[in-house]
Amino acid sequence: CSRTEKSQLAYHYYNASCDFSGEENASSTSSSESRRRTITVLFLSGFKSSMSGTKAVALENYCKENGVSYCRFDYRGHGVSSPQDFIHLTLSDWIQDAENIMLNVLLNSGSENKNKILLVGSSMGAWIAMHLTLLHPEKVAGIVGLASAVDFIQDIAISATEEQMADWKNNAVAYFPSLYQEEPYPITWKLIQDARERWLLMENSNISITCPVRLIHGMSDVDVPWEKSVQLTKLLASDDVVLTLIKSADHRLSKDPELERMIAAVDDLVSQCTKQG
Repeated sequence: CSRTEKSQLAYHYYNASCDFSGEENASSTSSSESRRRTITVLFLSGFKSSMSGTKAVALENYCKENGVSYCRFDYRGHGVSSPQDFIHLTLSDWIQDAENIMLNVLLNSGSENKNKILLVGSSMGAWIAMHLTLLHPEKVAGIVGLASAVDFIQDIAISATEEQMADWKNNAVAYFPSLYQEEPYPITWKLIQDARERWLLMENSNISITCPVRLIHGMSDVDVPWEKSVQLTKLLASDDVVLTLIKSADHRLSKDPELERMIAAVDDLVSQCTKQG
């Protein structure tokens, strides 16, 4: 069964444990299928992106075809979750939004110690996925990071011109051009300061994440350099980290061959969870 909610946080949730009438499916299933039903894939979109993007929808199709629960949502200030509030929000707010979805929507029924979340984070969503895992390591079965934009707000701050620095000083907000929309992005000084408390690659010799991680990055990404994923691979404590570099791919990773790699990475981790039981 599926449901879409539009409250403060808009989300769409497909529950593989329900049949099409919305009732719990009580028919006999294999142990493998039963274990799949304890896994939920949670998609975390990128900065100024939404849950209606190509990757989010493609992943939902895979989950429905394979009997895996799935959720996509919009952070506050994004998509249809009060977009007018974007300028007042920070990375900490968006981490809290993802945590609320994970704990209050996906793990609010059944036995929490049996249900596991597989996080799929795109760009900023991969950064948020890392923080969610650090907050709740016992609930996260694995991570797939797509063009992982860990600490990307630091890169924005470093790239600021003298004029943008003056805008931060005088108006607490500066505007940065975007490749994906006509209007520039408003970047507040509050966002910069908050993100400094969330650095993962800066001054870190180890990121204490031990679950399986799959990273995919395009080497033609002009927004987030692929070297960032290489650095992340080195810092993660997990021994089960696989990095895939696609020479021709850009930041969006939304062409069919790239979507296939995303699906293969998710399927790999779903299969691992199924075998582990």
